Amino acid sequence: MGIFDKLFETDFDELSDAGWFLKARSLWNPEKANFYNPKKALKYLDQAIKLNPNKEEAYARRGIAYFQLGKYDLSIENFNQAIKFNKNELIYYIERAKAYFQLHMYDKAFEDTNIATRLSPMDVTSYINRASFYAQLEKHDLVIKEYDQIIRIDPNNAVYYYARGWRYAALNNHQNAINDFNQAIRFEPNQSQLYLIRGNSYAILSDFERMCIDYKKACDLGDCGSLNNAKRQGYCL
Repeated sequence: MGIFDKLFETDFDELSDAGWFLKARSLWNPEKANFYNPKKALKYLDQAIKLNPNKEEAYARRGIAYFQLGKYDLSIENFNQAIKFNKNELIYYIERAKAYFQLHMYDKAFEDTNIATRLSPMDVTSYINRASFYAQLEKHDLVIKEYDQIIRIDPNNAVYYYARGWRYAALNNHQNAINDFNQAIRFEPNQSQLYLIRGNSYAILSDFERMCIDYKKACDLGDCGSLNNAKRQGYCL
């Protein structure tokens, strides 16, 4: 019998704060960094904090659960508590910033991401978070600046070039967009989406030969929609 099997057989009245916290952790989705069932997780975390009001990580996890449920004020309150116990944990500021942003408290959201950046300037998480805020505000030039820094820190990730290239395209700077898509394809040569989006930039620049080459490559990788549409319009014959 495993540890969680034993835990779930225990009478609820006998559980310690650690036991309740483990029950909440059993609902954790590591791929998405949130809970499979945030309502149930909250019940367990409430009990853990009731038994141990100084349980830092329980407040942080409860902040995430409240965020999932759209209770952003309560999420902020819990991250406030977590930060009281540990002022140097950058993820607390990043998560609190997300809640502030949902409440349109943009100054506080950016203040928290700035704190996170100062705490760990070589961790791309805070830059990505800030870039996502700028993206939602449609400030494409500022998104690009964030990805400039992200790529300086981690220059070998196709996702970052794709993200920056997409913003260049949004600003009609298609040559820079193509340069970034070239880099993304260098790292991920089998992603059809990269050829499609680069092909779109070539189309806007009226470079239909390269557009067709990219659409055909995307089709070879299983996505023929753009190629078929181009053929209907008299291209890529």
